[in-house]
Amino acid sequence: MAHYAYIKMSNDADAMEYQKDLIDTYIKNEKIKLSKIYKCNSVNQNKIHKYLEQTIDELDSRNDLIVSGLGAFGKSIYKVLQQITRIKEKGIILHLVNESLIFPLDDEVLFKIVIALIKVEKKAKEKRMSAAKETRDNNGTKIGRKGGKKTKSMFDKHKKKIIKLNEFKVPKIEILKEIKSDDDILKNATPQALGQYIKRINKDQRTKKENVKQKNIENFNKSVDLNLGRVKNQKNKNI
Repeated sequence: MAHYAYIKMSNDADAMEYQKDLIDTYIKNEKIKLSKIYKCNSVNQNKIHKYLEQTIDELDSRNDLIVSGLGAFGKSIYKVLQQITRIKEKGIILHLVNESLIFPLDDEVLFKIVIALIKVEKKAKEKRMSAAKETRDNNGTKIGRKGGKKTKSMFDKHKKKIIKLNEFKVPKIEILKEIKSDDDILKNATPQALGQYIKRINKDQRTKKENVKQKNIENFNKSVDLNLGRVKNQKNKNI
């Protein structure tokens, strides 16, 4: 029996480190020696999905696959359940560190439930998409957010604290722990989500600075033009 680990690639270094720390702590406590760690070299979601499928295909029956949690398999319930089913079909034992679960390989009843849930989720997804399309067609609306409209974030309440801690180079994992301590809404928030929020804040701040700079330049040019006009008028009067 060989043990393998899979780390989902992310453009957020803290999220990657968080997965690695979870797995390292787990294998140390369980005294497990890893044969290989699988990690995709791209942050493209399609390439990550394809790499995960190739990883599962490479493993043999009765191998163990260790992941940080269900989130490593995708962002939707449907995708997560699909991958769990593929792992079952390959005869792989799955270790979910964050959820403290080891999926029993031979529990047929459990996996019948998983397959049933996939069918339910697939039908629900198709129904939602169909209803949404019908609503859009009836209202004559198009897919996408309206231009210039910003969406609220669960992190907005802690924006000032996040900006301050980020300026002091505090790791995102530690920032998340700090703001989670007094906000239940952030219970399931991830370092990756926080990283995206910080990127958005930084982008907004850069845009504001550029707008102020551009406005100052425009005001300066208007002032110069106005002064030149006054000088020209004064010369004409003197003549």
